[in-house]
Formats: sequence, structure tokens, C-alpha cells
Amino acid sequence: MKVLIWTDVFPTFSETFIRDHIIGLIDRGLGVHVYTSKKDKSNIEALNDYQKYNLFDKIFSEEDYLPKSFFIRIVLALYILMTSFFSWKLIFYVRTINYFQFKKKAISLRYFFLLNFIIKNKIDIIHAHFGTNGRKLVFVKQIKYPIKLITTFHGYDIRIDRVYAVNFYKDLFDYSDNIISISNFNKQNLLSFGLNVAKICSINNGVKVPKKPSSFINESKETIEILSIGRLVNDKNYKLAIEALELLKLNKPNFRFNYHIVGDGSLLKDLQKQVLDSGLENNITFYGKKTTKFIRTILRECHFLMLSSINEALPTVILEAQSFGLPVLATNVGSIKDLVNDKNGVLVEPDLQSFYNGLLQIISIRNSWSDLGLKGRMQIKKDYDFNYNLDKIVSCYKSS
Repeated sequence: MKVLIWTDVFPTFSETFIRDHIIGLIDRGLGVHVYTSKKDKSNIEALNDYQKYNLFDKIFSEEDYLPKSFFIRIVLALYILMTSFFSWKLIFYVRTINYFQFKKKAISLRYFFLLNFIIKNKIDIIHAHFGTNGRKLVFVKQIKYPIKLITTFHGYDIRIDRVYAVNFYKDLFDYSDNIISISNFNKQNLLSFGLNVAKICSINNGVKVPKKPSSFINESKETIEILSIGRLVNDKNYKLAIEALELLKLNKPNFRFNYHIVGDGSLLKDLQKQVLDSGLENNITFYGKKTTKFIRTILRECHFLMLSSINEALPTVILEAQSFGLPVLATNVGSIKDLVNDKNGVLVEPDLQSFYNGLLQIISIRNSWSDLGLKGRMQIKKDYDFNYNLDKIVSCYKSS
């Protein structure tokens, strides 16, 4: 079985679930190709520790299958049509150049040459990550090419206006074989967008659970180490987390803490300025984008994870932190309530007073951090184990 993974950017530091999905398929003996909008080695460090998989060699982009010269496209297309004249493939090639159905994509021969890539590489399944990418591949089903089309909805693709989404995703929902929902929040939104429940595969994102939990939170250490991991964008709402820590320092000046922020994004300079204005420059460290190896290390060196988002679906970072046995302070958005509760952390509303109170609460129960973390870890092992959930994806591939 050969699978084409379609995503926006690969490799990337922030979407490790896509990398792990690809590696898991390879480990199970499946052939894998990865489409990305642009091949870029600037993030190659994100593949550290995964050299044996030669992942970068499996990546292709439009420049790899679509000739730049339109004249060359025409010549090659005519050659392909001639050599396929007595083949079962001919009718599918012809259908991609139906102007009345595909307009500019037909004239540009983009669909023609993408189909040619799919045929040449004997792709059985296309698995798109994010609904916006799945929409780009509906044509393979519209031309009735014998292939399976599956799309996983993750985050930003689900958080759009319902009325707009009904039309935006209509073709994808009509032609897809299956849509994977990673959370109850996503499932309810997909149903409200008009997706037939029979097409939904409910499969959580999974993480690789380390053999042993972190022992750091059991150590007696006066300074509390707080961790956040994620892109520095509005949805992650780091501004709220910093404001809460400013209140903490104002109201409890003798309290000692460090806040570690791993991730990069457009708000870096704004957040750095906020830190300076708040007088927290000695308490807060920005690390930028880091490798999986670094993240695994820092997860073992912090006491709890803090997530202040205003928009989420099912954040993988919480799964990762809980798999290491860390308690979590998080905002009640998306499906986070399925992960965080009073048995394994503190769940609050995404406003300053609630978040500050939650920060005080999780600090006040320091003696319970180990128990909270172990309960979270047990939940991850039960419901979010990577291999278990990947087996469900492969079963989805094989289903009729």
C-alpha cells in the first residue's frame, strides 16, 4: 500500500504529529510520499534523530511534477496521452483537462501532471492534513480515479464560520472516502458543517509515551519551572500568560519562578517587549523553535505545562506533557476539557482573572503535582497512545 501525505509545510518544528504519522506508516511497511507546497531545507533540523528514514528524500512539491514551461507541459502531455492511448489510464488523463469542470486547473495542466505523478508512483491513498488541503485533491475523485481520499481536520481548518464552511467544504465532504476527526470538538463542528456522520473516523492524535515519567517534579526545588510550547501567534494567547505572571510577581514578590517558552512566530518581538515592560526579563526565556530532542529534555526539567490559548482543537503539546507526567494549567477551549480536569491539572476560562486564579491554584497544590501528573499519564496511555491510534488510521485506510 502506498500513501501520499499532503501537507502545507514539511518538515516543520510545530507539526510533529505529521512527522510521526509518516514515520509510523514507514515502520508498518507502507510506501510514503510527502507533498509540501515548497521544499525548504531551512527546517531540516526538525528531522534530527530521524535520519534513518531519509524523510527529506520522500518530499516533493509542484516543481517536481509540473514543468515550468507551458510549452514543455503541452509536449509532455501529448506524449503521455499517446503512450496511454490503449491503456485504462487514458480516460482519467482526459478528464483532468475538462475546462468546464476544472477551469484554470485544466488549462494549466496542473491536475493532469499531478495525476501523472500519482499514477507513476502507484499511489493507493491520499491522506491530506487539514481540510484546506483536502479540498485541493477532490479532483481525483471527481474524475473517478480509483484511489482513496482521506482528510484529517486539526485546528484552524475547523475554526471557521459555519455558514461559510458548509459551502467551502461541500465538495470535500461529498467526494471524500473518510474524514478523520481528532476530537469531540472537531466532530461536532464537522457535523454542523454538513458532513455525513458515516464518513467520520474518530481518531485522536497520539503521542509516543516515554517509558518513565519525569522525576523532576518530585525534587525539592524552591524555584518553580513553568513551560509553554507552541507558535507565537494570537490563538496561543501568550499575552495572557505573561500578564498573569506579572500579577503573580506583583502580588507575591518573594515567589521564585522561571517561565520557559519554546516556539517561534510573528508575535515574538511584541511578546519580548511585553516581558520587558512587565519587568519579567529575568524570569522569562524565549527559546525559539527547537527539535524534538530538546523538547523531550525540557519536559523533564519543568514542573508543569501552561497553555493560555483562546483557540484550540486538541493540542498535541498537552498530550506530550501529560505523557511525561506533568500536570497542566490550561484554558477551557476546544476539546481541552477532554484532556485536563481537576484530577490531572487545572482548567480555567481564557480571561486574566480566571487564568491568574488558576495559576495560584496549581502552585498551591504543589504537593499533588506528582499524583496529578501520573493520572494524566495514565489517561494518555489509555486513550492517546501513538501506536494504538495509528493502527486505527491504517484500519481506516483498509476499510472499504
